[in-house]
Amino acid sequence: MSSRKNIGTAKPPNGKRMSKPYRMNVSSWNVERIMFAIAGILVATFALLAVLVHPAFVWGDAFVGGMLALFAVTGYCPMAMIVSGILNRKKAS
Repeated sequence: MSSRKNIGTAKPPNGKRMSKPYRMNVSSWNVERIMFAIAGILVATFALLAVLVHPAFVWGDAFVGGMLALFAVTGYCPMAMIVSGILNRKKAS
């Protein structure tokens, strides 16, 4: 007999079964998915600019991070309002 544990059936210490990892629905481009894409592109762009052009571009990363934190705490996001308005305008026409 082998003394190795079967890793595929490992359970956490509390004995409960682990749930599936979260996966966002990618069948359509909803507002939240667009917001994550815009935020990721902005953070990567500001980081590259801070390294390659001038360190002051790190303030762009700070702004995007602050807006993400504001959205997480309050649910208010100006960029989401803009994206939602654009999507609603496209649906109306």
